[in-house]
Amino acid sequence: MTESDPWEVGRDHERSASPERRRQRGAFYTPRSVVEGLLRLAIGPGESAGAALPETVLDPTCGGGAFLVGALDRLVELGVDAEVALGRVSGIDIDPGAVAATQEALAVWAGAHGISNGRLLAQTVGRIVVGDALNFAAAGLPIEIPVPDLIVGNPPFATPLKGKEFPDAAVAFRESHPDLFGPYADLAAIHVQSAIQLCAHTPGAQVAFVLPQSILASRDTAGLRHHLAQIAPLRALWATGEAMFEANVRVCAVILGLTDGPANIIIAGGPDVSPLTTADPAEPWASLAARALGAPDVQLAGRPLGNMITATAGFRDEYYALAKACRELSPAPDQPDSLATIRIATVGSLDPLMTWWGTRPIRFAKRSWQQPVVDLGALDADERMSRWLQSQLRPKVLLPTQSKVFEPVIDRDGTMAPVTPVLSIHADPEDLDRVAAVFLAPPIVAWAYKRWFGTALSVQAIKIAARDVSSFPRPANEALWNQATELVAQCSRASDLTKDPDLVRLQVIEIAKVMNQAYNGSQDTLDWWLARLP
Repeated sequence: MTESDPWEVGRDHERSASPERRRQRGAFYTPRSVVEGLLRLAIGPGESAGAALPETVLDPTCGGGAFLVGALDRLVELGVDAEVALGRVSGIDIDPGAVAATQEALAVWAGAHGISNGRLLAQTVGRIVVGDALNFAAAGLPIEIPVPDLIVGNPPFATPLKGKEFPDAAVAFRESHPDLFGPYADLAAIHVQSAIQLCAHTPGAQVAFVLPQSILASRDTAGLRHHLAQIAPLRALWATGEAMFEANVRVCAVILGLTDGPANIIIAGGPDVSPLTTADPAEPWASLAARALGAPDVQLAGRPLGNMITATAGFRDEYYALAKACRELSPAPDQPDSLATIRIATVGSLDPLMTWWGTRPIRFAKRSWQQPVVDLGALDADERMSRWLQSQLRPKVLLPTQSKVFEPVIDRDGTMAPVTPVLSIHADPEDLDRVAAVFLAPPIVAWAYKRWFGTALSVQAIKIAARDVSSFPRPANEALWNQATELVAQCSRASDLTKDPDLVRLQVIEIAKVMNQAYNGSQDTLDWWLARLP
């Protein structure tokens, strides 16, 4: 660290903790470009979501002080005297080491701006305190900290699902707001509501937080998003597809305002949080984030697939049961006949309208298989799993999730066993081609990507649940849908063992073009889909 660089103080504090310790706490230092970009949106004129300069800035999980240093720089950039700016910042953190690092960072910043006023520095240090901000949301802030009109920061990311530390205060806060949070709500989402409560009585106050992308569409935070839309509307949203943190967590940022929302909100993207466009405040958070990553606008109003289909999915129990019963198909004379009938279908073995089963190695259950099949005898002792498997052995469309486009495969004879996270879409056998055509429509892919953005493992992937499929809109143009259905039938009825993958890809593209027209999709939507096609 150089004495004149307050930004490095927090980095040094982060480096002092082991990676494992940082992962447990869900606490990672925010890159300077993100801090500065978000504060440009939150503070001051121009492209910012706010207007008046804040009188009091609080970071309730201040870490190494990056957001407070960034706020000071932004205030000075906009003409605030350095001593005046220093009197406007305060911070809280549960970690005494983080508090000490923030205090040091502010002292270094003051020195770099020629501030030697000992009383002012002492007051500033006194406004950086040890504590859990979640406890202060109901009880009130410590006397040293003024009520803020701007709350900024990067609260810790942690969920009950991943074994990270989940403080007792967070559990109590979540349970006291059952209408806002589900049982697996992320700790960062809980801090959002806590921050809103900390500044709830300050007209025009704002909250600007870096958050995990899961908050955008998670069912466990749906109540929170609805609540915020009523009392603290979204004023800006940033999302990026780049890895911005050492943690393997995809991030976004929101700016919320405790005032009437503006006519449009700002969408920003990239590592420097650059404003890209504006949008209607009624657009869902997930859709806005997907647009920041280049997803096209689509307007779909067709009747849902609804009674055309039923969709089912296996879970962990089904995965492990299939893994236990999986065998390699062998021409040996003593091989039971059952092993030749039920093929294992994994995400990696499926591409649009074709399967790689039997033509290249398939990875499943931590090993490679050539022709993985199910040994029914291995499931005899598990009556529930046997019933589940039998329910899957009928004509269906297999639909992998966690993919960049939908990759439907038609199982006409019902001999394929889907491995989680492959969905089974059951329909009348005569409708299988029509259903598969819907999944190959570029506007449907864009619609689903925007609707469930933030829930997949990859920032570019789409994750849907079985219950979501019935809501997929049907195309407006029935004649073009019929045309695409015929093309699907021609392609999918050929044997997978004899298919030319390059030819299948060309056929899939032709189907997509027809379905794009059936949904009145734009050329931009088709181009976006083509760029994502495997």
